[in-house]
Parts: sequence; structure tokens; C-alpha cells
Amino acid sequence: MKSMKEMNIGELAAYICNYLRENGILCTLTGGACVSIYSENQYQSGDLDFIENTNYSIKKISIYIVVEILNKI
Repeated sequence: MKSMKEMNIGELAAYICNYLRENGILCTLTGGACVSIYSENQYQSGDLDFIENTNYSIKKISIYIVVEILNKI
């Protein structure tokens, strides 16, 4: 597996979504990152935006998990 530093935006988004799903949090990538992937980087997005598909009480947990992922970079 590639390190996160070597991943392109689509690979990183998939990695994060899979990690969150493994921890019981379902999410969907949205925003400019989707356009970057779809346009094969003709549009560059500087972030990854996710919509959580689970209930409201899980939101605090998902933020901590995302921070944990980012700290691995």
C-alpha cells in the first residue's frame, strides 16, 4: 500500500472513507474533490469534504477519527 503522502486525491479519499466505514461511520465524498477526480485534475481542490451518512450523535466521533488519520500523514 502507498503511504498517504504518495496517494492522489481519489486514493486518499477512498482510504479515509474506508477507514471511517471500518469504524462504523458511513460518509460520502462531496465538493471540489469530486470535481477534481471527475475532471482528472483539470480542476484542483485543496481539501476533502465528506458528508456523514449516519446519525447526529456520531459526528463528534468522526471528527476525532479524521484527526487521527491526518496525524498519520
